[in-house]
Amino acid sequence: MDIFIIILLILLNGLFAMSEVALISARKSNLRIRAAQGSRSARRALELADDPDKFLSTVQIGITLIGILTGIFSGATFAEQLGAVIASWGVATATANAVAQVVIVAVVTYLTIVLGELVPKRIGMNAAERVAMMVAQPMYYLSKITSPFVWLLSKSIELAAKVLRLREGETKVTEEEIKSIIQEGTESGEVQEVEQRIMGRVFSLGDRSVESIMTHRNDIVWLSTNMSAEQIRKRVDENPHSLYPVIEDNPDRLLGVVYLKDLFSQLSCNGFTLRSLVRKAKYFHEQTEVYNALEQLREEHLRYGIVCDEFGVTQGI
Repeated sequence: MDIFIIILLILLNGLFAMSEVALISARKSNLRIRAAQGSRSARRALELADDPDKFLSTVQIGITLIGILTGIFSGATFAEQLGAVIASWGVATATANAVAQVVIVAVVTYLTIVLGELVPKRIGMNAAERVAMMVAQPMYYLSKITSPFVWLLSKSIELAAKVLRLREGETKVTEEEIKSIIQEGTESGEVQEVEQRIMGRVFSLGDRSVESIMTHRNDIVWLSTNMSAEQIRKRVDENPHSLYPVIEDNPDRLLGVVYLKDLFSQLSCNGFTLRSLVRKAKYFHEQTEVYNALEQLREEHLRYGIVCDEFGVTQGI
């Protein structure tokens, strides 16, 4: 009977260890998704994860009590029985009892480490969200039962943190961490390789300037105010685009831009002048970050911008 009690205590120790690792390792984003879908267990797991001092204190109380009870049962029962067996072999009683104590401690320690710590923690790491939701409700009610002791331990932790001047660390998610998560998802098959490549390009785009993605001025199709309607029509037919920069004499004298739809509606009209269709262009310095430029274009409902250098000379579009 006693051996079953000890095994039960070791397994309970493992349950606490598994719960601790699972709730710490579980991704809050996944739990929030489950909670939004109506999972009460996920909501409870989030509550515990958001109050780590209370949860960890509950776990520590459980592990400590189990350790004490395991020591009492194993030392009082098995050591005495094993000592009697060793003494029956002709060994002195004092020596037999000492050897029995060492053997019992070694066996119980081994079982506790393997069955009560390592294996449960591995399970908690490998299936963090699932285990966290499974143990959330029992741990929540246990924390309510032990709340007086938990309160005392929590206040003790806060006091120790103040004395040691410990500050709560900021949990900022970095770009490298997101890339690592995407890589893990790709390896597990949850994220497709094409999705990984798209996300990689999104991150690389944020580190680039508009100069690196613009169409260079040598490749731009310009329209000049000196061109006739027929010349403009020919230029547009040969190089169809939705927008054309308009210059006066040379590319360094940029007036603005003209849209193809405006040309279509006015090009055949009598008295057509290109200058009358010119719209004000949006200008960016060549070192402007891509995302900053995209945000400005979005706010102004534009699709194109002119890229200039520090002297205001047009470099591209």
